[in-house]
Amino acid sequence: MATLVMGCHNDTPTMLMAGSGWDEIVKTDKNGHILWRHKLEKDQECNEVTELANGNILYAHRTGAKVITARHEVVWEYMAPEGTELQSASVTKEGNYLLGQCGCPAKIMEFTPQGDKLKELVFNTGIKKPHSQFRRIRKTEKGTYLVPILSNGEVHEYNEDGHLQQVVKVGGVPFSLVVLPSNNWLVSLGDAHRLVEINPQTSEVIWEVNEYDIDSVALQYVAEAIRLENGHTIICNWGGHARNSQPTASVVEIDSDANVIWKLEDKDNLGLISTIDPHWHLTYLR
Repeated sequence: MATLVMGCHNDTPTMLMAGSGWDEIVKTDKNGHILWRHKLEKDQECNEVTELANGNILYAHRTGAKVITARHEVVWEYMAPEGTELQSASVTKEGNYLLGQCGCPAKIMEFTPQGDKLKELVFNTGIKKPHSQFRRIRKTEKGTYLVPILSNGEVHEYNEDGHLQQVVKVGGVPFSLVVLPSNNWLVSLGDAHRLVEINPQTSEVIWEVNEYDIDSVALQYVAEAIRLENGHTIICNWGGHARNSQPTASVVEIDSDANVIWKLEDKDNLGLISTIDPHWHLTYLR
């Protein structure tokens, strides 16, 4: 496959993809044709990847986080200590790098793009095994941090000092969370084969899709989900815990009535997909 040098976001219909149990990060077109690939090191896996405004790529790889150029040069790197996992690496609205480190204790860290540590919060999830703690964390507009806890179907909200503010029961195995403009949460529930939009104040489910609600696409492990400005939703349908070999889309975009707008089905050339950064949609929420 040809290797393309990636620049800033534009109208080219491409996307970055990676996943738990897959040893690469790739950039493809909407048909899944691979345009660029980055090989991960042994025992690494990526559950979060983002292309930055300058074309560099930030990603978590379980053993730490990196920023690389399109030519695979390392611009910045953080290595997680032995006995911990780092599955969450994202960009805050201020442009800083937000990392979530699983461990006993767990940590939330913010770094400037120059690598200076701005903040480190230490907290206890109540779960001993780091791999069972969390995957994706998010910072809210009010400066708090949302941590979906895999093992107990809860979202924990911590204030800027690391103190637990609230616990919201969401069920399932919550992998990721997006705070919508309405302040509702879009929560991916992993092995519950379910994606929900909930009101965090009342726990009311406002909208949902379940295992067989999407025509021709059975939801497997619901990993990253993205809500688009037009109301559509992109779902990473991770197949690592598939209960049978029935073919189903690895990524699907649906409207609010669960009608399929677009889907990606290419298990021969692509690995297990749990994270995506789609560049044909210039405005979306993560």
